[in-house]
Amino acid sequence: METTIEKTAATKVALKILKFELKELAEKQKYLKKVRKDATCSYDQQTGKAIWSPMHPSKAQSEVHWNGRRLRIMYATYGVLRGKKFSQIENHYPEETHPLNDFKKEIDWKIDTLLKSSVVQNAIKKEIVES
Repeated sequence: METTIEKTAATKVALKILKFELKELAEKQKYLKKVRKDATCSYDQQTGKAIWSPMHPSKAQSEVHWNGRRLRIMYATYGVLRGKKFSQIENHYPEETHPLNDFKKEIDWKIDTLLKSSVVQNAIKKEIVES
């Protein structure tokens, strides 16, 4: 991969933000995987409609699928921000034919979004003032 990221205050703050987002999404993923198995169905006495608690297993399955995709992109973004190549992030594929090359557009978008966020921009301004 040709993208190189300089280790600056902006990337350090972006890494902290991304790490926090990863932890939150991973916790949600654990919860949703549990919900797929533990969802209970009860019926409303008056209308006869099924009520799933906390949500319907198929909805949880759909969210698990899309969150898994988001997590993979976020983990790859984290690795790229740390200066790793795709083959170092997921080391069971060669660099030339790595599946993360299909997600390069999303990874680049996530990096741009993180580096342009207000928190990162404030960190850059703070570093300039302190210098």
